[in-house]
Amino acid sequence: MEWDMAVRNAIHVHASGALTSVMLAITQLGSGWVLWPLGFVIVAWLEGKGRRRDAVWLAITLVGAFILNEVAKVIFQRPRPQPFFGLTAPFTFSFPSGHALVSCCFYLAIAELLPRKPVNRVIALILVTLIGLSRVYLGVHYPTDVVGGYLGAIAWTGAVRAADPHRGVYFD
Repeated sequence: MEWDMAVRNAIHVHASGALTSVMLAITQLGSGWVLWPLGFVIVAWLEGKGRRRDAVWLAITLVGAFILNEVAKVIFQRPRPQPFFGLTAPFTFSFPSGHALVSCCFYLAIAELLPRKPVNRVIALILVTLIGLSRVYLGVHYPTDVVGGYLGAIAWTGAVRAADPHRGVYFD
């Protein structure tokens, strides 16, 4: 907890109005209000393009990430930190960060479905990192919540990937 507070405070000292506006926008890219509709549209698009295996894989990845996040929050029941900038704390528990866990699963899965170019994965990793950072910057999560979300995402996507004989265990 001491480390969490030190990192949280070290990030917060860089706060500015402009940066806060950017972080509020970035954090939305990891919210359910963005990921669920976007995921639904992409799954439907994949199905329409005859990519049923990819559509099912993406749907399982996303639904499983959501379930994993909700179950972990109930198990750990970690209270949230006091948010910065007058924000209201979300009503759910803090650990793990759902924005970190679900966005990591979502954006890395999308990167895998795109043409196999390193730039797609780099963009996904940058986006996921910024989403996690936004949660700490805004004060709605401790850093270990975000790290826990990333670790849960790695475990879940690894399991889903390993279960699909056409994908294998590791990224190509």
